[in-house]
Amino acid sequence: MRDTALQALRRNASPALAALVLQGWTLRSPATRSTFVDLLLSRESWTAELLAALEKGTVSGAEIAVPNRDRFLKNTDSAIRERAEKIFAAFQPRRRAEVLSAYRETAGLTGDAAGGAEIFRINCGICHALRGIGQAVGPDISLFRDKGVPEFLEAILDPNAVIEPRFLNYVVELKDGRFAAGIITGETANSLTLSMAAGQRQVLLRPEIREIKPSPVSLMPEGFEQSITPQRMADLIAFLKGGKPREFGSSTTESAAAARAAFGPAQADGAAKITAAAEVMDYTGWLGVLPFAHCRQTDGKSRLIWETAPARKDPGTGAGQVFRFAGGLGHHSQPAGIFELKINGTKRLEFGVELRDHAWSSDDGAVRLAYEVRETSPEDSNGIFSLEIAGTLLEPGKPAVLEVTGSASASNRWFGVYALTGGTLALRPAESSPPADRKLMDPATTDAQRLALIREYPARSAGFLLEMTTDLTPGTPEEYRRIPWIWNVAIAAGRRNQAEEIRELLDISLPQPGGPLHDWQSVVLGGGLINGISQTGPWPGPRLAEIIGRDEALHTRWTRSLELALLMADNEKVPPGTRYDALRMTPLLPWEKCGEQLKRYLAKDQNAELQQSAVSGLADVNRPEAGRLLLEAFDGLTDSNKNLALDALLRGPERIGLLLEAVAAKKITRTDLGEARAAKLTH
Repeated sequence: MRDTALQALRRNASPALAALVLQGWTLRSPATRSTFVDLLLSRESWTAELLAALEKGTVSGAEIAVPNRDRFLKNTDSAIRERAEKIFAAFQPRRRAEVLSAYRETAGLTGDAAGGAEIFRINCGICHALRGIGQAVGPDISLFRDKGVPEFLEAILDPNAVIEPRFLNYVVELKDGRFAAGIITGETANSLTLSMAAGQRQVLLRPEIREIKPSPVSLMPEGFEQSITPQRMADLIAFLKGGKPREFGSSTTESAAAARAAFGPAQADGAAKITAAAEVMDYTGWLGVLPFAHCRQTDGKSRLIWETAPARKDPGTGAGQVFRFAGGLGHHSQPAGIFELKINGTKRLEFGVELRDHAWSSDDGAVRLAYEVRETSPEDSNGIFSLEIAGTLLEPGKPAVLEVTGSASASNRWFGVYALTGGTLALRPAESSPPADRKLMDPATTDAQRLALIREYPARSAGFLLEMTTDLTPGTPEEYRRIPWIWNVAIAAGRRNQAEEIRELLDISLPQPGGPLHDWQSVVLGGGLINGISQTGPWPGPRLAEIIGRDEALHTRWTRSLELALLMADNEKVPPGTRYDALRMTPLLPWEKCGEQLKRYLAKDQNAELQQSAVSGLADVNRPEAGRLLLEAFDGLTDSNKNLALDALLRGPERIGLLLEAVAAKKITRTDLGEARAAKLTH
């Protein structure tokens, strides 16, 4: 109905229409005003009437969007231009030159996005929402993440310079003498909804309204510079510019080193010492592969205990303190339970598994846990946790003891903390030096001892694998309880790349003639041995062929396992992580058997984790077809998988030649390559 009426108005050329539209302007809603401004600008005679209303103050210049102001200021009629210049002079951007100049150094500072998240929450979150933090009252600032630092500084320090009409701060006078102010975010035939700071909303009935006036001042106040240093401004902008998380497990040696430089032990004051854990293993993350202490939502007894750095000795009156640590949450497809957080022995809040930025708060507001995700997948995530604890809950000068326990939900959902230094994993001294004859899966063996056994006794790897698989019933929860340790044994052996050790593990883990390929076997072969060998440099296919040698029985079992992996990779009943391992195996088959499958998993709409496996699998095979397929699929890959593909294309002279051709043809840009890869290509 409304659109039909507007079309009819546009066809009406009567000069009297402008006066009719402008009548009762102060009672019209912002949406209606914006529509009528566009209508009045559609005819010269109506434009003149609108200009006169602006001169009288009936219509505020603040209500005219910048593109529409330009229609006045660039009008072919010089008289209209001159009148418009006088009207809009008061609404041209005002520069707080001295303040902006003082913060010019911000552009050269390295910002800490995690610290910036806290600054955003405290100072900006009452009106803006970003990555799970704050209230959506003002503009969606995620749309501006590609802006430069100078643009951010102007928007933050000079908020009244340019105000978009949609987010004008309106002052509404009511007939009973009251006033209300805020952004009008909703309207019906009978009411307006006014949104204010901190997410407050007020519904005003139209019959109660006397007048609606736009305020010349933004809801966002000036003077922010009084409470923020240039370095903290750099931290805030780093958070505002932060993009979406990378794919889980996609970190490279270079990216992990850069991440640890930005978030290292000095920044991780929320996990100074890990004292007890249900499980510990080496695990990947955006910081690289690190010891990972974790617990699960299994039986209500799985827990993780650690200590923060000492609290401030002089916290100030009622002041809280924020502690940060690297951690993760995962196995989202498992049944949902809860994790309970205790601080110094008292339960303070509950939280669950999230794959995107999220925040949890205690009922009394004394504790708040925020999670900034750095890597994610359909199952798992990792990133930075920020734990804010009220000063009344802290003992000055002493660490807070944190304890997380998983609920009794028969679920493998997990929460964990990364140990950034060897000293962080401060379990009992006896646990770091297990007896040489200790069994890996002995109930008395702790996870820390298991890690030590795997690292310190490589000659026992075949024995460890036999111990974990001889009595294992495939397809049971116990298989997946043991798989992390099976993987740890296998990938350590792959990285050592010792022929006799790998041959023993192949004999144990390859399916017997006529038998199926079990999930744990795929983990050993694809996720462990092939993956580990590839990380050390050799092409896995030729290396494994060399190790198998003339052992016909082992060769037959090996070839058959690759054929079975083709089926497992396509089996949607198999967990994605295990299908990933199977896809690491299939590229070692003849190209005519695996090429089409790998091409399917490189498609743009594929599961990102399986797409990553296809890219990694193609990186492992020295074939021209593999390089060409990576280039063909490049545009449809996720950002992190593009990086993996580019690294793969730098592996060997033949692939480098293909990559150079793609760069020359502008199919791959210098921006895609990045400075480090571009340097490798030119040397």
